[in-house]
Amino acid sequence: MDMDEQLWSEARKICRICLRIDPRSFDIFNSYYVERNTLYCDMLAYCTKYILHPKDGLPPYMCRNCIEHLEDMYEFHLDCEESEKNFLWLLSVR
Repeated sequence: MDMDEQLWSEARKICRICLRIDPRSFDIFNSYYVERNTLYCDMLAYCTKYILHPKDGLPPYMCRNCIEHLEDMYEFHLDCEESEKNFLWLLSVR
């Protein structure tokens, strides 16, 4: 086990975002947002400017509270993109 794996072990589920320890945290590289069948790490990268990698030395976990915020933010981003696409289509058919 390397140093990063020892620091961020299953027993110490430290949230990558808020730094809270939560035993119910999710591993963002192996857990999916079921409604969109999308990995949480992909959602976080999509909604932020972060470049995420499982071996980047940071905790791979996010707590339930931060996951809920991420799901809301992801849905908001998708809604914005869909609305813009619809408006552009409406303008093109005028």
